[in-house]
Amino acid sequence: APHGPLPHPAPMAANAVVSMDQNDLMESLFACPITLELLQDPVICTVDGHTYSRAALEEWIRARGTAPMTREPATLEDMRPNRAMQQAIEELLQAQELRQDQPAPRSPGARPVATAPADGSDAQAPLLLPP
Repeated sequence: APHGPLPHPAPMAANAVVSMDQNDLMESLFACPITLELLQDPVICTVDGHTYSRAALEEWIRARGTAPMTREPATLEDMRPNRAMQQAIEELLQAQELRQDQPAPRSPGARPVATAPADGSDAQAPLLLPP
Protein backbone atom coordinates (compact mmCIF):
# COMPACT_ATOMS: atom_id res chain seq x y z
CA ALA A 1 0.00 0.00 0.00
CA PRO A 2 1.28 3.49 -0.79
CA HIS A 3 2.44 5.65 2.08
CA GLY A 4 1.39 9.22 2.73
CA PRO A 5 -1.85 10.94 1.81
CA LEU A 6 -4.02 9.45 -0.90
CA PRO A 7 -4.83 11.59 -3.93
CA HIS A 8 -8.29 13.00 -4.43
CA PRO A 9 -10.16 10.74 -6.88
CA ALA A 10 -10.33 12.14 -10.38
CA PRO A 11 -13.81 12.18 -11.90
CA MET A 12 -13.91 10.84 -15.46
CA ALA A 13 -14.85 13.30 -18.18
CA ALA A 14 -17.90 12.41 -20.24
CA ASN A 15 -15.82 12.55 -23.42
CA ALA A 16 -12.97 10.46 -22.01
CA VAL A 17 -13.53 7.70 -24.57
CA VAL A 18 -12.56 9.90 -27.53
CA SER A 19 -9.30 8.90 -29.24
CA MET A 20 -8.57 5.93 -26.98
CA ASP A 21 -7.39 2.53 -28.06
CA GLN A 22 -9.11 -0.51 -26.57
CA ASN A 23 -6.59 -0.95 -23.74
CA ASP A 24 -6.86 2.70 -22.73
CA LEU A 25 -10.64 2.48 -22.87
CA MET A 26 -10.71 -0.60 -20.67
CA GLU A 27 -8.32 0.96 -18.18
CA SER A 28 -10.38 4.15 -17.96
CA LEU A 29 -13.74 2.36 -17.64
CA PHE A 30 -12.44 -0.09 -15.05
CA ALA A 31 -10.05 2.19 -13.18
CA CYS A 32 -10.28 2.77 -9.46
CA PRO A 33 -10.93 6.51 -8.90
CA ILE A 34 -8.39 6.48 -6.05
CA THR A 35 -5.46 4.58 -7.62
CA LEU A 36 -6.32 5.26 -11.29
CA GLU A 37 -5.33 1.63 -11.96
CA LEU A 38 -7.41 -1.38 -13.00
CA LEU A 39 -9.86 -2.28 -10.24
CA GLN A 40 -8.61 -5.02 -7.92
CA ASP A 41 -11.31 -6.79 -5.88
CA PRO A 42 -13.91 -4.11 -6.75
CA VAL A 43 -16.26 -2.90 -4.01
CA ILE A 44 -19.07 -0.38 -4.03
CA CYS A 45 -19.09 2.32 -1.39
CA THR A 46 -22.78 2.43 -0.46
CA VAL A 47 -22.41 6.04 0.72
CA ASP A 48 -21.44 7.50 -2.68
CA GLY A 49 -22.38 4.62 -5.02
CA HIS A 50 -18.96 4.49 -6.71
CA THR A 51 -16.78 1.41 -7.21
CA TYR A 52 -13.21 1.25 -5.91
CA SER A 53 -10.43 -1.27 -5.41
CA ARG A 54 -11.03 -2.82 -1.99
CA ALA A 55 -7.58 -2.09 -0.53
CA ALA A 56 -7.61 1.53 -1.75
CA LEU A 57 -11.08 2.21 -0.33
CA GLU A 58 -10.20 0.57 2.98
CA GLU A 59 -7.09 2.74 3.27
CA TRP A 60 -9.06 5.87 2.29
CA ILE A 61 -11.82 5.25 4.85
CA ARG A 62 -9.34 4.39 7.62
CA ALA A 63 -7.38 7.58 6.94
CA ARG A 64 -10.31 9.96 6.40
CA GLY A 65 -13.57 8.35 7.51
CA THR A 66 -15.31 9.62 4.39
CA ALA A 67 -16.52 8.42 1.00
CA PRO A 68 -13.92 9.45 -1.62
CA MET A 69 -16.24 11.09 -4.14
CA THR A 70 -18.67 12.91 -1.85
CA ARG A 71 -16.68 13.29 1.38
CA GLU A 72 -19.74 12.09 3.32
CA PRO A 73 -19.01 10.08 6.50
CA ALA A 74 -18.25 6.41 5.68
CA THR A 75 -17.08 3.29 7.51
CA LEU A 76 -15.66 -0.04 6.37
CA GLU A 77 -19.15 -1.48 6.80
CA ASP A 78 -20.27 0.74 3.89
CA MET A 79 -18.36 -1.44 1.40
CA ARG A 80 -20.08 -4.16 -0.65
CA PRO A 81 -18.46 -6.48 -3.24
CA ASN A 82 -19.20 -5.45 -6.82
CA ARG A 83 -19.42 -8.91 -8.35
CA ALA A 84 -20.85 -7.66 -11.64
CA MET A 85 -17.85 -5.36 -12.12
CA GLN A 86 -15.43 -8.17 -11.22
CA GLN A 87 -17.11 -10.46 -13.75
CA ALA A 88 -17.05 -7.79 -16.47
CA ILE A 89 -13.32 -7.17 -15.89
CA GLU A 90 -12.56 -10.90 -15.99
CA GLU A 91 -14.56 -11.35 -19.22
CA LEU A 92 -12.82 -8.43 -20.91
CA LEU A 93 -9.39 -9.66 -19.85
CA GLN A 94 -10.20 -13.14 -21.21
CA ALA A 95 -11.45 -11.67 -24.50
CA GLN A 96 -8.32 -9.55 -24.75
CA GLU A 97 -6.13 -12.63 -24.23
CA LEU A 98 -8.05 -14.52 -26.93
CA ARG A 99 -7.61 -11.67 -29.41
CA GLN A 100 -3.87 -11.56 -28.71
CA ASP A 101 -3.59 -15.32 -29.34
CA GLN A 102 -5.26 -15.13 -32.76
CA PRO A 103 -3.30 -14.34 -35.93
CA ALA A 104 -3.95 -10.99 -37.55
CA PRO A 105 -6.95 -11.16 -39.90
CA ARG A 106 -6.28 -11.20 -43.62
CA SER A 107 -8.48 -9.43 -46.10
CA PRO A 108 -10.97 -11.71 -47.93
CA GLY A 109 -9.35 -13.56 -50.82
CA ALA A 110 -5.84 -12.61 -49.75
CA ARG A 111 -3.16 -15.21 -50.32
CA PRO A 112 0.25 -15.40 -48.66
CA VAL A 113 3.03 -13.91 -50.77
CA ALA A 114 6.67 -14.97 -50.81
CA THR A 115 9.27 -12.76 -52.41
CA ALA A 116 12.21 -13.88 -54.49
CA PRO A 117 15.77 -13.61 -53.17
CA ALA A 118 17.08 -10.05 -52.98
CA ASP A 119 20.21 -10.97 -54.96
CA GLY A 120 18.19 -10.97 -58.20
CA SER A 121 18.87 -14.65 -58.92
CA ASP A 122 15.17 -15.19 -59.59
CA ALA A 123 13.31 -12.55 -61.57
CA GLN A 124 9.87 -14.06 -60.80
CA ALA A 125 8.96 -12.05 -57.70
CA PRO A 126 6.55 -12.11 -55.93
CA LEU A 127 5.46 -15.75 -55.83
CA LEU A 128 1.93 -16.64 -54.68
CA LEU A 129 1.79 -19.44 -52.16
CA PRO A 130 -1.17 -21.82 -51.97
CA PRO A 131 -3.79 -20.93 -49.33
